[in-house]
Amino acid sequence: MATGISEGSTQADAQAAAEHKAREGLDATARAAEGSANDNRSPADKEKWTRLVDYVADHGESEENNMGFYVSLKDESSQDRSKSRTATYFSVVGGPGEGGHFSYTRVESSSEVWTVTTDGNLRGDQWMFLLSRDGQIAKYWHYHFLETKDGRVLEHKSQPVTLAQAQEKWAPLLAKWMSKVESKSNPL
Repeated sequence: MATGISEGSTQADAQAAAEHKAREGLDATARAAEGSANDNRSPADKEKWTRLVDYVADHGESEENNMGFYVSLKDESSQDRSKSRTATYFSVVGGPGEGGHFSYTRVESSSEVWTVTTDGNLRGDQWMFLLSRDGQIAKYWHYHFLETKDGRVLEHKSQPVTLAQAQEKWAPLLAKWMSKVESKSNPL
C-alpha cells in the first residue's frame, strides 16, 4: 500500500505527517462517536459489526507502525506487482486491553485497484475509511497514484469525494467483509 510520502521526504517530514494523521484520525473518531447517537441500524446489524470486528481482532495479522498497533485482514487478487490487481484491507487499531484481550480505538479499511500501464508503472485508485468503534464512517479519502514498478510514488492526488459517495463505496466493501467472516465463523 502506498504511503503518499515522496522519496525526497525526510524522516522528520514522515514523522510529522504521521503524527498529524494520527491526531486527525483520533479527532475524527471522537466526532463520529458523538454522532453515533443517531445510529439507526438494527440491533442485528450492530451485532454483525461487533462480530466482524471481534473476528478481525482474533484472526488478523498484527503489525505495529508509527500509526499504531494494527490487526488486519486482507484480500488481494495478486501480490505480483507486474500484474493489475485489487486489494482490500480491514484493520482494527489499538493495543492490549484488560486481561490481555485486544482493545481497539478505531477501525480502518481501504480498497485499492492497481492497473499496470503500458510503460510498466502502476496506476492506483484507493479509497480509505476511518470508522468509529460502532462502524460509522468518521472520515474518508479517495486517492489516485502513479508508482514505478519498485514502489516509488510519481503522483499522489487526492480526489474530491462527498459523504454520499463514500457511503456508496463503503456499503459493498462492508458487505463483502461481513460475508467473508460469516463463511469462516459462526453466522453473523
